[in-house]
Amino acid sequence: MDLFGSDEKKDEVTYEQILFLGNKLCEIYSTKLQHEFPEKKFIFDFNGNEKLTAFDEYEITFYQEKNLNRKTKYGT
Repeated sequence: MDLFGSDEKKDEVTYEQILFLGNKLCEIYSTKLQHEFPEKKFIFDFNGNEKLTAFDEYEITFYQEKNLNRKTKYGT
């Protein structure tokens, strides 16, 4: 599978391959971020639960969970 999208092979990519790769990438990124930042929590989203028309429409999104108890000082 060409991750960087050559159009000539796009018909060879299956939904199952995209689903497998997306889930593995989420697992890899999650493990790496947890190792690097053990005190922080990250939320991951992979839109692999829906069949899209083009394989380059699939995406992984992650962000840090907001800590509502965190106190921030503004100004002095």
